[in-house]
Parts: sequence; structure tokens; C-alpha cells
Amino acid sequence: MKLKLEEVEIKFQIAIDQLIEAYDAHMKKTAPAPQLLPVRLSVQIECKQGLRLDNLNLKPYDNFNDLKKLVQEVCEKRGDRIIGFEDSVQFFIEGPLHLKGELMQIEEEAKENELTQRIQVEDLTAPFSKY
Repeated sequence: MKLKLEEVEIKFQIAIDQLIEAYDAHMKKTAPAPQLLPVRLSVQIECKQGLRLDNLNLKPYDNFNDLKKLVQEVCEKRGDRIIGFEDSVQFFIEGPLHLKGELMQIEEEAKENELTQRIQVEDLTAPFSKY
């Protein structure tokens, strides 16, 4: 009887392994490309007493002009209306060190525990998928 139980457990483990392999193969075929997924970001507005808007969801083809509209809407809902953005306003992207989908190497001179890059955005019409 003990032998049969061991055989059943082995067959069960094989079935689980095959199921996992089939699931992984299926997901590789059906999962959307990362550049098609929504972009989630947090925005910090220094001139608004350090106001931070966390976990804003945007489409990968949205750009900073879309983000400006979203920030204005969110601030208006909070009762802190933004009249407009002056041309002198600067936009920066801070995030994980990525380059063409792969993590960039952190240089030795980089600050200890520094895991982000900071990019000044010049073209406000460039889609977020560019970054």
C-alpha cells in the first residue's frame, strides 16, 4: 500500500509540473508586450508644498501634456486648482535604471543605494513608452 501511495505522489507531482509548463507556455503566447501595458507613476509637485500624487495610471502612448491635464483635474478635485503651467516649468522623470528594457549598470561613482535615474524631459509630446 505504501508503494502505491508513493507512485500516486510521484504521478501527481509530474502532473503539476506539466500543468505549470503548459501555463507558462500559454502566458508567453498571450501576455501583452510590456510597452502596451498601462504606465503607473507618481508625481511630485514642489511648488504645491511638496504635493505628491501617487499611482496615477496613464496609457503608454500618453505624454506629458496628458499628464499635465490629469494633474490639473486631480488638484481641482482636491480643491487646489492649478490655473496653468508656465513655460519655465521643468519636468523630470525619476525611475528605475532602464535602457531598452534591461537594467543599466550602476557606475561606481553613483551614490550608495541610488537605484534611480533622473531625466529632464525636453519634448512634452513624447509618449511615456519612450522612457
